[in-house]
Amino acid sequence: MPLMFRRLFANRLSMPDESPSGRQIVGVMLVRNEDLHVAWALANILDFCDRIIVLDNYSTDRTFDVVSEMRARHPKIELRRWRNAKTSQKALRRFYQTPTWLFRVDGDEIHEPAALAAVRRRIMQGEFDTVYQPPLGCHVLNCTALSMDDKTATGYAFPTRIGLHNFGLVRGWKNENRERLHGHPVFIDGEHAGGVLRGAPSWNEAPLRCLHLCFMPRSSGANNYPFSFIGWKRRRKERIQANPSGNPHNARPGPGNTVEYKMKKYAAGETARRDIGGFVG
Repeated sequence: MPLMFRRLFANRLSMPDESPSGRQIVGVMLVRNEDLHVAWALANILDFCDRIIVLDNYSTDRTFDVVSEMRARHPKIELRRWRNAKTSQKALRRFYQTPTWLFRVDGDEIHEPAALAAVRRRIMQGEFDTVYQPPLGCHVLNCTALSMDDKTATGYAFPTRIGLHNFGLVRGWKNENRERLHGHPVFIDGEHAGGVLRGAPSWNEAPLRCLHLCFMPRSSGANNYPFSFIGWKRRRKERIQANPSGNPHNARPGPGNTVEYKMKKYAAGETARRDIGGFVG
């Protein structure tokens, strides 16, 4: 295991005792071919989550092995193969109508542990029990460059909302043939319960910060695509990926979308360089 990750494990933040109400935070991560960063992503949420469910969509690189090694050290990690990513919401049925907060995180999303620790305390104190999503801003840096030597990252920065969902208010899902936490919950009271996110906090003001490595290589495999393409679709996507003008950051397309989609969605906001010392310990 790389030295950086060993240090992360050795210097994990101490967390408060569990809530007497039974509240828990469960991380849910859907991955495929993410072996370069998945250990970092998991290490940074270990203390925030009481349990972490990793659904591996039949990776062809070392993703499953990397997560298995972490699971051996940390029993709170649950690892399962999941063939169809579009039905992964079904893995969360057991948490409906329970005092559980589901935390959606991807294998290329690196959260800041200290900021998560502060949010965890607020959740365990019951501050957000009446809303489906807490009104907490999260500032994201969609990284195009990463330097561990001087602990900086460069990319597109913009505010968003954290993927935290209060399943204590949810009695079901309108269509479980969806990717995890996509689609529409059915609330116990029949109404949409949500906190109002006010303002657009800056990187320094945001309660939470996240490095999204969407433009960085994520797999050690020779084929950096997350799934198999056939025929003209594969040739077209490979041509787009190799086109410097259409894909200046050499990003891989995601399932069901193209590099053009990724550039439109993530190459937005100001270009910024950030200190990431808080993300690497």
